[in-house]
Amino acid sequence: MNTTLRRWLASIPSVRPLRPIIALSRRAPLVLGLEGLLLMVGIWAALTLSLPGEYGRLEVGQPSPQSIVALHDAVYVSDVLTAERQAQAENSPENLVYNYDPQIPIKQRSALNTLLDTVASVRSDPSLSRADRLAKLAALPNASVKLSEERADLILTLDDDSWNMLRQEINNLYNRALNRYDYAIDEQALIDLNERWLTYWLATTSLSPTQRDLALFFTQSFMLVNRTLNEDATAARRQSAHDKVPPQQVRVLAGESIVRVGEIVRPETIEKLQQTGAMPLALSWLGIAGRGLIAALLAAGFVGYILAFQGDLAWHPRSLLVIIALIDSALIATRIILPLADENAYLWPLASLAIIMAVVFNGRLGLAVSALLCLTIGIMQDNALPLAITLLASCTVGIFIVRNAEHMISFVLAGIGIGVTVAISQMAFWMLEQPTLRPGDLSALALSVPLFASMNGALSTILSLQGHRILFCIV
Repeated sequence: MNTTLRRWLASIPSVRPLRPIIALSRRAPLVLGLEGLLLMVGIWAALTLSLPGEYGRLEVGQPSPQSIVALHDAVYVSDVLTAERQAQAENSPENLVYNYDPQIPIKQRSALNTLLDTVASVRSDPSLSRADRLAKLAALPNASVKLSEERADLILTLDDDSWNMLRQEINNLYNRALNRYDYAIDEQALIDLNERWLTYWLATTSLSPTQRDLALFFTQSFMLVNRTLNEDATAARRQSAHDKVPPQQVRVLAGESIVRVGEIVRPETIEKLQQTGAMPLALSWLGIAGRGLIAALLAAGFVGYILAFQGDLAWHPRSLLVIIALIDSALIATRIILPLADENAYLWPLASLAIIMAVVFNGRLGLAVSALLCLTIGIMQDNALPLAITLLASCTVGIFIVRNAEHMISFVLAGIGIGVTVAISQMAFWMLEQPTLRPGDLSALALSVPLFASMNGALSTILSLQGHRILFCIV
């Protein structure tokens, strides 16, 4: 209302009953602006809300939260695959160079036999007393072994048969150890022999515990490493193998699946996403601001529609506030549920809100709300064009069928129409994505599509039937 005219009318006593209208005209733009701001904030929140695993949160070694395809053809040299092939070439066993001395085990076996002969001669020397024999065994000069008085005493307590059996088992044990590793004993082989094999082999003999202890002592004392790694030669050979690996070239075709939901993300997956430009970007402040601008445009368009074609609602702030609250709630709920539903997103009964708007207000408002919701869903969800079109079609069919909803059967028919529409739309988009028709896929689709479509229709009927009664009481 013109400011001059409003002041003139207010000054006339005869038009004082018009003052509430004048006051409302002052508040209407402010109230409408605040409600439009509320709508924008709701849309902005729905577009910006981040669930775990979204907005570039692809982590190596973790399942992918989304499916991503290549946006365009790409050919690149993969640093990840090249490094992997180079590591495989370097770690090949063929690159290991060893220093090997076959004389060490032969010399050690000879020294072992010499020591055993010396011990036998001391045992059988009749000119020595037991104390002399004990002292002489403890003082035997040998670089590999030093007999303690306890072990020397154990050796002297054995009779001749036990000693001869022990000596034979020591030689057998030593030869078995050499044959186990083809006379090439390295550090790891020596550890395995001392910690496992020698004890195990002795357990299979008929020796007494005392004899086993002595056999293990003599064998371990003369078992030496004769095969060592040549670090310099091995490093040179590994470097040569590393340098011979050619750069690994990767070719990606547009539309090729890079990663699917649930697949473990590997380093080459991240590289392929980066090279093809399909890497989901982390949500930045710039991205949040961009979503805010989109939300402002959508909210301004809806408020403009209300002013141009639903003028009566502009003068009923309470009704408009309820509509905006329902829109915001539906968008935020959709934002949370759709990523969790994944392939079952067609089950979402968005048409129930459109039917409620058509019954409580009018069909034109229901269509406008449906368009706003589906357009926002198409923006918030990746590759959501089929879903947005399907939901919009189901909303439109539901509004056309229910109209003024004079009877409850109208809601039932609307639910049936919604189910049929969802089934047809889902089948159509499935056919667009399939290069060939396979009986197995068709039979699986024949079970899932009618099930989800009928559930969508049933939920839409139930929610709209109960929701419109509640909304009538509010507005």
